[in-house]
Amino acid sequence: MSVFRRQDTSATRGAATTLPLGSSRFPTTIARREHGIDAAQAKLEGRRVLLPLAGHPPRRVIVAKVGLDGHDVGARVIARGLVDAGFEVIYTGIRRRPEDVAVAAVEEGADVVGVSILSGAHMTLLPRLRALMDEEGGEHIKLIAGGVIPQEDIAELKAAGIDRVFLSGTPVSEIVDYVRGLEQ
Repeated sequence: MSVFRRQDTSATRGAATTLPLGSSRFPTTIARREHGIDAAQAKLEGRRVLLPLAGHPPRRVIVAKVGLDGHDVGARVIARGLVDAGFEVIYTGIRRRPEDVAVAAVEEGADVVGVSILSGAHMTLLPRLRALMDEEGGEHIKLIAGGVIPQEDIAELKAAGIDRVFLSGTPVSEIVDYVRGLEQ
């Protein structure tokens, strides 16, 4: 898998993001207390402030785009929101095969795989990904999905092993809260 991992420089956070080769940084400026940046001043300037999660290592999340879907702005927004909330995030890039994502999830020791899907192939790709993750030994890995998924497909996706479906327009904070709730 051709990916580039960018490790967060904050020792207390341990957050990481993975971007496709040639990609630029996420468009957020991050203020860190250990770098001497005043959090109140950063907020006034409109910058996001990262605060460490108390007492535990970050949950590892893979954010993936499977199939031929090439639109990844939403996936990047979710990935950035999870990083800002203190999670370790590996972004696989666009047009990944379910087989590649399943292997990456197990090899990377992911706790959660989040798939952004806009192509309409969710009823084929998501159950296939769940089955492949189970075959690879990733039965314990939570599989969540989001994007353009009709309401009437959610029950069938849940029956196929998809743990949660977030519809288009779901606030990032709701996804963060769900992943954070898995830690308990």
